[in-house]
Amino acid sequence: TPKAVKIAGDNILVTQSYSLGELLVIDKNTFSIKSKIKVGHGACDIATTSDFKKAFVANQFSNDISVVNLETQMETNRISVLRQPMQIEISKDGNYLFVANFLTASRADLDTVTSEITVIDLQTEKPIKNIPLANGSNALRGMSLSTDGKFIFVSHNLGRFQVPTSQLEQGWMNTSALSVIDANTHKFIA
Repeated sequence: TPKAVKIAGDNILVTQSYSLGELLVIDKNTFSIKSKIKVGHGACDIATTSDFKKAFVANQFSNDISVVNLETQMETNRISVLRQPMQIEISKDGNYLFVANFLTASRADLDTVTSEITVIDLQTEKPIKNIPLANGSNALRGMSLSTDGKFIFVSHNLGRFQVPTSQLEQGWMNTSALSVIDANTHKFIA
C-alpha cells in the first residue's frame, strides 16, 4: 500500500508497507523503478535533505525512523522514537528532524496523557528532545513547517480523558486541534 510520495531531484520517492516497509526510488522522467530499499514496518511519511542525498522514512509500527543514503540506495541507520511516528519534517536549516508520534508513549491512567514531538539532531542522528503537547493530545496526523521555518504546526485529536463521559456530540470527549511548536527553541507554544 503506497503511503507517501516525495519529489527528490530527479527521483520520485514512494513509501509502501506490507509486513515490511519499502522506499521505492522511481525515475522522474521514465517512471521506472530504480530501486526498492527495505525500511521499517509501517513505512509512511518521507523527508529529504535539501541536496537530496538522504531520505528519512517514518516507520509507524517499528517505532523508528529509517535513514536512507539515496546515492548508494541503502538504509544506513534506524533511529528509535517514542510510539508510532506518522509525520516528519526537517527544520529549515537542515539540522533537525521533527517527528510526530501518533500515540502517547506513557500509560493512559496518568494525570497527563499526551503524544509528543521527537526532535532528532541530524548531525548525530540521535533524538535530543521530546516535546509534549497539551494534555489529551493524541492521534497526531499532520505536520507542516511554516514557510519562514520558525514554527511547526501539528494537527491532532484533543481528548478530555479526565472528564466523565456524559455526552459524545460536539467534541465533548474528543475534538480536533492544532498545536504550534517553536522550531528554534523546540518548545510547545499553543
